[in-house]
Amino acid sequence: MLLQVQTMDSLQNGMQSLLGRRHRRRRRTYHSISRRSLIEREWYGDVKVWLGGVALLLFGRTRGSRFRDRCSSATSNAAVYTRWAEVVGFDLISLHAVQQYGDVGLGLLIVMLIVWNLISIRNCLFSETYTHVGENTLSSFTAINVYQDLTCPFAKVVTVFIGQIIFGCFYLIGMVTELDVAKAKHTFWFAAIIAVQMSSMFGRGLDSQLGASLDTQLWIHLHKHRRSLKLTNRQISYESIMPTALEVYLRAWMSFTINGILRDIIAYTTPLLLMQYPS
Repeated sequence: MLLQVQTMDSLQNGMQSLLGRRHRRRRRTYHSISRRSLIEREWYGDVKVWLGGVALLLFGRTRGSRFRDRCSSATSNAAVYTRWAEVVGFDLISLHAVQQYGDVGLGLLIVMLIVWNLISIRNCLFSETYTHVGENTLSSFTAINVYQDLTCPFAKVVTVFIGQIIFGCFYLIGMVTELDVAKAKHTFWFAAIIAVQMSSMFGRGLDSQLGASLDTQLWIHLHKHRRSLKLTNRQISYESIMPTALEVYLRAWMSFTINGILRDIIAYTTPLLLMQYPS
């Protein structure tokens, strides 16, 4: 009798453990299927893509040079509205990219920003402001970074460039490591647009936390005249400066990489970074 009771108890415990494993397996299967369906959802079904795309097409740099020239004044309300539309449009698309594709979405965002900066250079080349005014009246400028400062040794410029590239790589590695869309707090994402991007990064000129953006017109002018460029340093007894064409080209390329692409990568991924923090 004692043996029979022990046998029944062991059989009951075995059934309970078996049912428990099945129950846990069912829960795991349910969660994995629901998560898979969330990841494999078609991109065109997300309203963020359409809102962000419309904002960029209507108010971004791709609309055309004439509209952008009217909004070029820093004191213009239209310039603020244009910047708002551009920033929110990119933020919506970048949020969709990381939600849909995860780490790959960050790579897609970087490609978009490279294309966006190239389009900006193209628009500047064909804008009325540069064609009829900027090319003929640019007689002096004030250097605001090491790439524009032609008195700075080129070796120092390369050193700063490599250091900034290393910083950008560490930033992206940390971004990928901490990226967890499931634990993201979208309240922080929304707050970062107003409190960080629009208040301290974009539209602030030299007061921006990221420094001044790429001066496209200046580099286009210097690049066009790089073979016969002669500058005068007014701070050091009007010393003459004659940089080589290769040095001007490399400085322009490094400035485009840092002040254009890397600056935009950090600026547009800030909401994605902040929404990962628990508080």
